[in-house]
Amino acid sequence: MEEIIKRNGMMSSKGIAEKTGKSHGNVLRDIRSMLHDLQDSDLNPSDYQVLVGENSMTSEIFLNERLSLLLSSGYSVKLRLMIIDAWAELKANELNHKIPQSLSEALLLASNLAKENEEQKVLIEQSKPKVEFFNTVAS
Repeated sequence: MEEIIKRNGMMSSKGIAEKTGKSHGNVLRDIRSMLHDLQDSDLNPSDYQVLVGENSMTSEIFLNERLSLLLSSGYSVKLRLMIIDAWAELKANELNHKIPQSLSEALLLASNLAKENEEQKVLIEQSKPKVEFFNTVAS
């Protein structure tokens, strides 16, 4: 199954369609309806992005987390859970690839990596007798 397409921290209508098993056209329809219903609320233009194809028709809509969760909550409980899990996966991937933006973030990252490195060294030292025993038995 293709991964959810992400752009600028947003989830695509194609990704939502894929995850939910709905047709992309129906997801686009649901998004348009939702956006229409929200036009008098605190909806920001930066909350979503509409991509228009060469034929001047909407090819895809990207939604922020809030709107994608709102949309998916109208679908079944299982589908809601899949979208929520997909957002959790996207966030975890972003955290794993976060580049420090300041000196303090870089120092914190270096400190955390050094701590992980020390923990791995201790684990390796603790495992040495078992590895040597295994090698002896295997020989």
